[in-house]
Order: sequence, then C-alpha cells, then structure tokens
Amino acid sequence: MSYGRLPLPRQFIYNFFIVFFVAILCIYLGMQNVTNVENKNKIRNIDKRTDFFLSTIRLRNAKAVHDIINLLSIDKNLKIELPDNIIYFSWHNIDEPKEVIKEKSIDFAVPEYFINNYEAFYLNNSNTDSDVIPNRNKPAALYCASNTECFYFIHNRVQNTKLNGHTIIGFELNNFITQFTDFTNYPTIIFFDENISSLEAWKNHLIDQNTTIINSLNTPKYNTTGKIPDTKTLNSKNLTIQAYIDLFRSTWDYSQDYTFSEIDVLGNKMGYVVAFIPSNSFYDLFINSDNANILRSFIIFLIISSIMFYYGIIIYKTVKFVKDNKERIQKYTNISVRKGNSDVLTLVHMIDNAIKSAEERDQNITYLNAKLALFDNYDNVTSLPNEKWLKEQIKYNQQKFAIDNSIRLYLTLFTPTIPISYLKNQEIITPIVKEIKELLGENNPLVSFNDQALAIISLTYNDVVDIEKTLDDIKKIFVAHVAEEHKNFHLKAGIVNVISEVISSDEIINQAQIALNHSLEEPNTDQYVLYNDNLNQKAVVNSMLKTQLSKARVSGELVLKYNTVYNVKENKINYIVANPFWINKGELRALSNYKADIIRCGLNIEYSYWYIENCFYDLNLLDKKLATKQNIVMTLNSGQLTNPNLIDTLDTISVKYSIMPSRVTFLISEQEISTDLSNALDAINELVKNGFNLCLIDYGLGYANGNFLEKNKVRSVSLSSAFTKKIVASEYDNFMISKIIEELKSKHGIYVEAKAVDNILAAKTLAKAGVEYLSGTMFPHDCSIQKLISDIDNFELENKL
Repeated sequence: MSYGRLPLPRQFIYNFFIVFFVAILCIYLGMQNVTNVENKNKIRNIDKRTDFFLSTIRLRNAKAVHDIINLLSIDKNLKIELPDNIIYFSWHNIDEPKEVIKEKSIDFAVPEYFINNYEAFYLNNSNTDSDVIPNRNKPAALYCASNTECFYFIHNRVQNTKLNGHTIIGFELNNFITQFTDFTNYPTIIFFDENISSLEAWKNHLIDQNTTIINSLNTPKYNTTGKIPDTKTLNSKNLTIQAYIDLFRSTWDYSQDYTFSEIDVLGNKMGYVVAFIPSNSFYDLFINSDNANILRSFIIFLIISSIMFYYGIIIYKTVKFVKDNKERIQKYTNISVRKGNSDVLTLVHMIDNAIKSAEERDQNITYLNAKLALFDNYDNVTSLPNEKWLKEQIKYNQQKFAIDNSIRLYLTLFTPTIPISYLKNQEIITPIVKEIKELLGENNPLVSFNDQALAIISLTYNDVVDIEKTLDDIKKIFVAHVAEEHKNFHLKAGIVNVISEVISSDEIINQAQIALNHSLEEPNTDQYVLYNDNLNQKAVVNSMLKTQLSKARVSGELVLKYNTVYNVKENKINYIVANPFWINKGELRALSNYKADIIRCGLNIEYSYWYIENCFYDLNLLDKKLATKQNIVMTLNSGQLTNPNLIDTLDTISVKYSIMPSRVTFLISEQEISTDLSNALDAINELVKNGFNLCLIDYGLGYANGNFLEKNKVRSVSLSSAFTKKIVASEYDNFMISKIIEELKSKHGIYVEAKAVDNILAAKTLAKAGVEYLSGTMFPHDCSIQKLISDIDNFELENKL
C-alpha cells in the first residue's frame, strides 16, 4: 500500500517519527556547523572593522589635506594648524625654490634624517608620480618608533592657478594600530610594507628591513608561550610573508581561518592586516559549550516540537471537517468523495476551486473599478476630461514649470451666451468639440468644466494676445453650428496666468472662475478678462512666496511649535526646541522646507528677527507659568549667523524679555559653517563672547572633530538620528559610538544630545553610553507654547534613566 493510501492516523504516526528524526538531525548539523558559521561571522566583523578604520583615515586625511592646500591657495603666510591626525606638513614652491613652509606637531617623533631622505628623493625627482609601482630604490615612507607608534609620509605634486610645488604630509597611524589591536578580540598581525602588488605576489615576498611587523600576540591577553622571532632572525632565515604566517599558525595551533585586509591610505597601499580565528571542535561545543549554544539547541527543539503539535491539531481538525461535510462537498463540487486519504484530497481540490473563483472575481472587480475611475475623469456628454482631470493636469504642469520656468502656463474658462440646450445636446456639441480640439492642437487640452463652460490648459501660447485670437476663432466655430436666431451671441472668458508652482490647483481654478464671472457682468460684448487681485474683493493669496510669507506673518499664520529635550542626569525636561511652521490653507508646513526660497526672495534676515523675537517672547511667558526656568534652542542658517546686526538684535531682545544669553543655544550644521568658514567662525566667536551657546547638529556626518569643537568653543553636539538607530542595532556600533561620546566628553568637555529617541530601550542605551540630553517622540513634541506649559508640568518618565 502506498503512503498516500494509508489511513490518516497511521500517516500521523509515520510523520511523527520522520519529523522527530529530522529534528535530531537538524540539531546535530546545527551544532556541528555552528563553529563554521561563527568563524565566518567573525571574519565578516573583522573585515567590517578594518574597513571602518581605513575609510575613517581616508576620509579625514583627504579632507585635512584639501583644507591645508586651500589655505595655501588663499595666503601662504597664514598660520597652518595641523589636525590631530597629521604630525608633519611641508610645502616646497617650484617657482620660488627658497619658499618652503614646514609645520610639525607638538609630539613629533620622527628623526630628521628620515624626513630629509624622503624629501630629497621626491624633490630631486620632480617627475616622480606617487602612484607608480613601488620599488626598493625609493626611501621608506613608513617610520615606526615602536610597535604602536608609526608614521606614514605621502608626497603630492600640486599644480593649479595659484600653487606649483610639492607637499610632504606625515600621517599618524598610532590611532589605527592601537584601536585595531585593542578592539579586535582575535590575534592580529599588521604588516606595513610599501612594496606590495597583488595579494598572492606579496605573500611570496621575503621579509626584509622595509617590512614592519606589528602583532597583538605580544599582549598578555593571549598568553602566548612560544617565542616570537624578531626581525633580524627572520631576515637571516629568509622567510616569506606566507611562511611567517604559517609559523604563527603552527606555533599556537590556529586554524586555517584567517583573513587579509589591505591597508590603503589616500590611494597608497601600505600593507595588510591578518586576523586569525581560533578553531573549535564539535567535542568542545559539548564539553566547553557556552550558554548561547545550549539555549540555541533548546529553542530549535521547542520550535520543532511546537510544529509537530500544531501539525497534529491541523490533521485532527481536517479529518473532522471532511467527515462532517461529506454531503456538502459532494453537493457543491464535482469531486466524488472516496474512502481513506481521498477525503483530504477532495477538500484540497474544493478549496483550490474556491480560491480560483475568488481570484477571478477580484480581477473583475479591479477591472471594473479601473473603468469606473476612467469614466469618473470624463464628461459623459462631450466625452472631454472634466474638472477632476483638470486639477491633476494643473499639478502635473506646475511640476514641469518648477523645473523649467520658461513654460507659459495659462488656464482659460470660456462660455458662449447661447441656450444651454446646445451644450447639453451630444449631437451638436460633439462636432464643435472636435473642431475646437483641432484648432488647439494636442499640446493645449480642452476640458469640459461644467454644463455651461469649457476650459483650456494653454502650454504653447506666449501671451494673452495669442489666447484672445484663439477665443475669437472658437467663437466662429460656435457660430457655424448654432441656429440663425442664436448667432448673435457673445463669448465670455476668464484667463489665469500661472506664474508659481506653490499655488494650489483649487486656487488657480477659483481665480479663473472669478475672472469668468467678471466677464459675464458685461452682457453686450465679448469679454476676455485676465485675472488680477483687484477682481476679488476678499484677500487673495499672491502666488509669489515673498508676498505670501509677508501676509502670513502679519495675519498670524506663522507659528512656533516646540519639542522638548530631556536631561538624563537631572531626570527632567530643561530645554525646549523651537520649530517654525506656516499654516497655509489649513495645512501645517515646516518653514525649514522653504529655506532656499526664503533666502532667494530676500526674507532670510527679516524672517530670523521674527523667529528670534517670538522665541524669546514665548520663553518669557513660560518663565511666568512654570516654577523652573527652561532653556531654549533655535536654528540658524549661515546667512543669519553671519548677519553683522545679529549681536545687537540679540542684546536688545534679551533685555526686552529678561532672558539671560546663557539660556539660549543656537543650532547650526557643519555644512552651513563650511559654506563661509572664516566668517562663520568669527560669528560663532562673537556669539560665545556675548554669553550665547552653540550646538553643532548632525555631528558625525562630516569632518569636524573634538579639537575643532573645543577650539571654536562649541559646547555641545547633536548626534545624527542615524546614530540613535545604530547604537541599538549591534554591539559593534554600540561600542564605536560609545567611544566617540566618551572622547567628546572626557577629552573635550562637549555635551552630547541624541535625537529621534522613540522608545525606552534606545533611551537607556544612549544614557548608558554617556549621552546627557535626549529628544524624540517619547517626550512632549510639536506643542504650542500653551500646551507646553501643561505637558512639562505633568511629564514623568516611567522608567528613570
């Protein structure tokens, strides 16, 4: 008897033993392969860690070199302050050989002969390109004072309109070496060798005096008992790189699992990092298994047991259902019910038929809805698009207008003063519509606006005169199709010139309707009216942003909403963050989205005065209502920061509303500072001297480091929201971000805030990492000043941090 013909209870018994055997096999294979999986993950983590450090070095060094050369281009007499990762810089002018600029860091530790040899070679070989294949005749570019103190030198040939010469730059690799050997949980060897090509060719090179080897096996945490050969011993043995690696592997019984990561700084190959993965056996997993492996096996067993139990319930319910519904199945399907397993097959076939029928029904419904939607956009008398279609086309063409403002977009509503029966009679209106469409062409769509009016979206006409000529021709078409007694009619039209992409389609149509109504007021002549503000007795929103914002400020449509910042140490809210919004036609729009437009229309400074004064006013109001004083945070862009009248304005407003400058923090991004670096830094210095505070937002996304912040007296930074997500995503990201926060606080005295905190786990993780201020949706946000009073008073974090 075949398996499919077996009774269901017997099938269940067979299935039980099959699933149980498979479960045991899965557990065995899972335990057997857990080492390989872990080792692969370890290798991936090592590669990610190496890539992180290398990319950090590349990005920061490239930016630093670029900034130094830019300073030279401006003025060679400027004092060059070396970043913390550069220990030496020299500039040698080709046009004026005596013009040499040299700068060294305080902790410079490279012998003079090393630099002299390096500079002499590259300065005497002016055609030497640093990207050519390395050779043994070149002087060493790497100098190591110890196993953890190394420096790498790079030569650059610089030639532009202002500079013609050579730069020699020395980079400090200590941070890379120390962090890599400390952060890696596995034995690591770093080979510094400037004479490498491909990986396979490099492995076969002999170790010589140009090869610097730094290994973490010297550290006590690995408890190595074998003797590590020194460089002289290796030279005498003529060992290759691969032989040296094999020596370590055989001495300490490391497995074949090790990974190579190429060291590359600014396009210069410097060597490789080799990381070893200790091997484990399947026996070790049982004898020395950690809790994670045991728990993993137990979870697998529970999952499979649950599947088996669920499978049994399903079979039981299936058998019961088929037995209880034999007559119904026979009645509503064409499948006969047979004994044994055929009951289940019958049920499956029945369900399959039902699903197919439902799918066909859904497809028909979707098709009908699509047809209904299509007809919903067209008039059933004229077969022309209707007002709904018109609004969609206006929005679409406004987007094109935003990209190319050479487009002339006009909306024209027109109606002949003939009996309405003509416009509702399909036999009469159809040939009229056909001729008008031929007159307009494909690029100027004709629309059935309502029972009495038609509309034209004009995209090819240069001015209103062209539209008026077209309207005259349209009148001739109507004259040719109406009865003799009705030929003495007039054509009325309202025209709108759409000159902005920010005005809504509803407002455009409303303006065209106003112009059409005005034309209808003159009964005895053809009247084509171009819309303007004077046609509307009520205030009509101007399509230009400058006028709109000016009116909005006067009418109170510019409002402030506030977010709050939670102080981790004090366990309370003590900062409010002001965000400006624009209530435009009932819709709340963030003014930060209009930054470029505000600057372009000349309102940047005027708008900042409104913003600052209203923030001070609200803070004064908050002082009167709350027992504890709050501090306020406001955003400035580069133009507002460098405004020469900013300090005088702040002094006046702070006295007016009794707000001490120390309670005010201005936010500015690194990108804003870099657009006008010199003036921005001077403005920051003036603000700080006058007692105000500065916070750099989205820290970690640019090149600014702790030294830059400390030097320019920036007291705090706001981490990018990406850091908030990463710190709870993985242990590696948590560790790296925690190190950044610790360095900012302990070394530079910088306060750290994290944004976009939306759950207690993220809040606790960030607090543990050293973040002192938190903001996000789990704290009061988007509040008016009145609502903020009650929210701050009543806010209590459920789990103290």
